[in-house]
Amino acid sequence: MLEVYAAGMTKARSIRRLSLLLAAFVVGSTAAPVHALADYPSPCTHATFNAPLRVAVVRQVTGFDSRADLDSDCMSPYLSESFSARWQAVAENDAVVDEVWFHTLRNPVSWGAGPAMAVTDSDHLGLWQWHPTSGFSDIIPPYAEETLALQEMNSTTTDVRVGSAGTVVARRAGSKVTISTRSTRYWTSTHTFGPWYKAVGVIQYRTPGTTVWRSLKNVAADGYGRYAYTYTASSRRDYRYIAFNKAPYIWGSISSNIATA
Repeated sequence: MLEVYAAGMTKARSIRRLSLLLAAFVVGSTAAPVHALADYPSPCTHATFNAPLRVAVVRQVTGFDSRADLDSDCMSPYLSESFSARWQAVAENDAVVDEVWFHTLRNPVSWGAGPAMAVTDSDHLGLWQWHPTSGFSDIIPPYAEETLALQEMNSTTTDVRVGSAGTVVARRAGSKVTISTRSTRYWTSTHTFGPWYKAVGVIQYRTPGTTVWRSLKNVAADGYGRYAYTYTASSRRDYRYIAFNKAPYIWGSISSNIATA
C-alpha cells in the first residue's frame, strides 16, 4: 500500500517534483552574470620608453626623472587595474648598466618610476641598448594577469659620452686680431673637467648683429687644450669656437661665450 502525500501525490512523484525545483534553482543561480576577463577590458596595447638619445656625463651621477619618459595606453581608468613594465640597458661590453621600471599610482592615477634612470661616470661609455624585459597588467576581479607582449614594448638606444666645454678670447692690435681657444672635457678618472689635449674644431666669425656664422680657421689644440690664431681683419667681428666630437666617447661643444674684436 502506497503512502499518500499532500494533494494525493505519491512519494515517487513528490521526489521528482523536488528534483525539478532544485534544478530550476541551480539554473537560475548560474544564469546570474559571471564576470569574465572580457568584462574588464584592459586598454593596454603598447608601452614606449623614451630614453634620452644622448647623455653627456659631466658629474659623478647624472639622474633622470623617468616618469616623464613613458608613452603608453596602459594607465587604466579602472581603479582595479595596475600596470608595470621593465627595461634594461646593455652597454657595448655586454654589461647591464641600468634598469628602469614603471608602475601605475593611484589618487590621482599617474606613473611611478623606480629607480629613475641614472648614469654614473664609472659606467661603460658608448651606445646603450634598452631592451624590454617584462610587462604585465593586474586586473581585479577576476584576479587575472594579462601579459604585455615584449614586442608591444619598444627597444631604443642612448649614446653616453663625457661632456666637453670651450672658451674663446679675441684681442685686436690695429688690423691684427688674435683668437685664442681653450678646450676642456670631463675626465672620469678625476671626476672633474680638465684640458682636452689634441682637441680639434673650428673658429667661426660673424658680423655683430647678424646670425650667420662662417668658418675661419680649423683648430688643432696642443697638449693643454689650447690654440691661437692671428690674422688681419679691418672690421669688428664676433668669434666662437666649436669643438668636434671626433674623439671616441667625447661629445663636442660650442664655446660658452662669444668674443668680439
